[in-house]
Amino acid sequence: MSGNAGGAARKFTELPDIAFVDTNILVYAFDASHPQKQEIASKLILDGLKTDSLAFSAQVFAEFMVVMTGKIARPLTETQAAAILRTLRRARIVDVTRDVVFTAIRLRRICPYHFWDRLILASAMAAGAGLVLSEDMRSGHHLPGLIIRNPFP
Repeated sequence: MSGNAGGAARKFTELPDIAFVDTNILVYAFDASHPQKQEIASKLILDGLKTDSLAFSAQVFAEFMVVMTGKIARPLTETQAAAILRTLRRARIVDVTRDVVFTAIRLRRICPYHFWDRLILASAMAAGAGLVLSEDMRSGHHLPGLIIRNPFP
């Protein structure tokens, strides 16, 4: 692991907050077609599981299944992808409830993201996360009680 990659991973996993993991970060952890991102993402997830500081949502798990079984260069079988998700069950998993959906709708007033990203943010809030790890949203963007960070250099 290069010094930058390891530093980036440690920087996020050593935070005392709960870190909510967006689908893209979870996919990178298991997609070998981007080795540098895979190294960083897999370290974040392993460290977060060890420290009980990770959160995901049912939405992230569903999106992971779709991407990993059909949208990457070397897709996994459904059985393989499901086995990965079973190992992540000990993290906080937020169900997409009506309250989470309505929070995502209300977030439109304060953030520019499309609905699916706002649903990620609302799920992070429901999980009590202070940090959202995502490559898709603007790194450094602050929302009430949340900051978005891209873990990749």
